[in-house]
Amino acid sequence: EFVERGGTVVIADDFGPHSNPLLAAIGADARFSRLQLRDEREYYRGPSLPIATNVTTTPYTQGVSQLTLNGATAVEPGNATPIVRSSELAYLDRNATGTLSAGDELGAYPVVTVKYIDAGQVVAISDPSIFINSMLTQPDNRVFATQLVETHDRVLFDYSHAGAQPPLAYAVVLLRTSPLLQVGGGVGI
Repeated sequence: EFVERGGTVVIADDFGPHSNPLLAAIGADARFSRLQLRDEREYYRGPSLPIATNVTTTPYTQGVSQLTLNGATAVEPGNATPIVRSSELAYLDRNATGTLSAGDELGAYPVVTVKYIDAGQVVAISDPSIFINSMLTQPDNRVFATQLVETHDRVLFDYSHAGAQPPLAYAVVLLRTSPLLQVGGGVGI
């Protein structure tokens, strides 16, 4: 209902088990391939960190000429519109050899798609790593992330399937959100 009434859902995943069923439940037909995307020519530090250079101009990609990926997969778009693709020399490592081999096809693979459903849309991004601190500094990743947020009135992040937080990060969040722990920490100092 959220999407049908004009909401936007952004799903960023690569190899997790939850995203494809979520896409199906929402009514989007894009799927994450769950195969490693590699590029022997257009990459950051190695072929498993491909640079997606085929960018279509949309509100989300205003000012974006590339995205630097980190262990990404591809989006099988179905009826969704690809707005960012890898270079034409990328491939999905179908037999997990870490190199281009028989059965691996070179091509420009979708890494970001948009599917309009009624008044809303679903954005599928094949690499959640573009949003982590070390990857936001790579060319145009921060611009893309900012555009995703700034083109909407409200943004809600759901980390329910993201795995456990590191212990220190969890402690900091707990301390910041608990007045009782803040007072206890202040008394103990």
